[in-house]
This record gives sequence, structure tokens and C-alpha cells, in this order.
Amino acid sequence: MKKLQLLFAVLIICIGNSVIAQSEDDQIKKFKTIDTNNNEVVTIAEMTAYYRNETDKNGEVIDADKVFANLDVNKNDIVTLSEFLVKDMSLIASDNESITDVNSNPSTTMNKVFSTDAEKARLTKRFNQRDANANNVLNIDEFINYYKNIISKDSGKPLDGKFYFYSYDFNLDKKVTLEEFLQKPDWKLGELRLKNLRNATSEGYMKKRIILFSEVDLDHNSKVTLIELKEYYKDKTNNKGKPVNVQFKFFGYDDNSDGVLELSEFARKINLEQAKKRYKAFMQ
Repeated sequence: MKKLQLLFAVLIICIGNSVIAQSEDDQIKKFKTIDTNNNEVVTIAEMTAYYRNETDKNGEVIDADKVFANLDVNKNDIVTLSEFLVKDMSLIASDNESITDVNSNPSTTMNKVFSTDAEKARLTKRFNQRDANANNVLNIDEFINYYKNIISKDSGKPLDGKFYFYSYDFNLDKKVTLEEFLQKPDWKLGELRLKNLRNATSEGYMKKRIILFSEVDLDHNSKVTLIELKEYYKDKTNNKGKPVNVQFKFFGYDDNSDGVLELSEFARKINLEQAKKRYKAFMQ
């Protein structure tokens, strides 16, 4: 596990001939370009491939490790679109100097919405109303509990506290400070993070798959073979109590048919159509 963590533990650097603010659409296109297997997350391998042979304006090779690690806000060894949008659109860097980290300075990504002491006082009061345990930070449960009693005029259903929490948690540290609450919420960020949670490739799912990958990868070479997968499942059964069809599973994950599974293949949901097609051919 330590080797896997070291492999994916990296920092970010955003370098170009000149640093300009890019639109969200441009960033989404960039994310999709890096995400070569289209599984909605970026791995260190994909990041390295994207920046291979790329240099900054001084001719220095761009360090893909640094790029990846600073994008990976919650350090779960993958970069989601929400992480990519928040970090990549708000970091300023030139040459190979240290970058401005939004985690250490959240104000770099947020625009203040209050202009008077009265407005600040009003928003502070709203913050305190949500801060049930009076610890001066808001967690996701406090948002959920507050908004569950407010009915949407459009849907007739309670408002989704998660959506509001994710829209205010600018630096993705799983808490909302008063400083963050005093800023204009990022509704697009909230929508993106909710989508990620509902998707099979959500951060929680991916983290579990990464941990499982390290367990299955017996020789710790960052690749899983059919033999290793069979060894892992040899004493396990499926939900019907029958032995796991390891060959079928392997076909469903091995996208490029190279006989080994990389983390980017292993970490997503199995491709059942692919598995059925290849297993049928295998059995003939």
C-alpha cells in the first residue's frame, strides 16, 4: 500500500507561456483530454502521459507528479472533475516556482459578496443558525439538518443540504468556515460534486477500488494479472454462493486486452458487455 501511495503522491504545477484565466468549458475539455479512458477520473499515469515531453517557457520539463498531487485535494490518488475545476482554474504559477495553493488561501478562489458591515452581520447570523454545535465550522450534517425542513417551491420536496454544502466548501476540506460562507456559493461546483457522488466512479467508490487493487497486486508492480486475481478470489463466492468467475471479471476490466490490469482499468465498474463478448469467444 505504501508503494501505491508513493506512486500516486504528487504535487501540481500549472505552467505556460503566459498564465491566463481559462473558461470552465476549456478546463472540462482539458480534463477529458487527460482522461484517456473516459472513466471520469484522472490517474497519475494519465497525467504523466499528458505532460510527457512538455516544457515550460524556460525549457524546463513540467513535473507531472507535482501537477497531479496538488489537484488531488483529498489525497485519494485520483483527480475528479470537481477537484480539477476548483484547483486548476484558481492556481497561479510561473516558471517552476511554488504555486498558490487554494487550501492555504481559500480567498484566491472566492469573491466576497458582502460590501457592508450590515450584510456581513446578516450572513454571520445565517451561519450561526446552521452551526448547531457552535464550533464555528459547518459540516455536511448541519447543512442537511438545516435544509431538510425547507420545502422547494418548484419540486415540493425538501432542499438538498448536500448541494448547498458542496457549493460552499470551496477548498474541499469537508467543512465550511465563516470565511467561505461569506462568499458567493459556487452552484456549478455543487452540481458537479453531487453528480460525482451519484456516479459509480465517485470518490468513495474509487478509494475502495484503489485499496482493493493494492491487495490484489501481490507482487506490487502496479499491475494485476489473471493469476493474481484468481489467487484473490480463490476462497470467495459471489452473491449466489457460487465460486467467482475470475476469467469473466478479468475480461470485463482488461480494456486494452494486454493481459494485465492497471489501476485505471481496475478502478472503474466492470464492463459487462465486454466481459460477455470476450468470455463467449474464450469458451468456444
